Amino acid sequence: MEIINWKELLYPYEQAMEELLLKFNNLDKECRHLGIYSPIDSVSGRLKKPASIRNKLERFGRKMHVEEIEGFLHDVAGVRVICSYKNDVKRLMGLLRRQDDLEIVQVKNYIENPKKNGYR
Repeated sequence: MEIINWKELLYPYEQAMEELLLKFNNLDKECRHLGIYSPIDSVSGRLKKPASIRNKLERFGRKMHVEEIEGFLHDVAGVRVICSYKNDVKRLMGLLRRQDDLEIVQVKNYIENPKKNGYR
């Protein structure tokens, strides 16, 4: 069985999360500084704990290897931006699309297509 150095494995995810947190917080500050409405109510981030990573891999029949974590799991780190109103989500997407140092790879629209558990 492969021994995983969790600190080393999670570090790039933590750095990416911190960079996105900074970007969203700066977008919020910029809007407020310019006197325009900010669609951002709050921003938070989290790193998945090793036990949670292990459980998810087991649930999907995957092996506990670094390659599996890096290739299969797309939620090792996460950033949550809360908007007060549904229209704010569209406004925020417009702001994000104008960023030249950010590439939007995938969009899941849970407002128009809520998850089975009701999450929007």
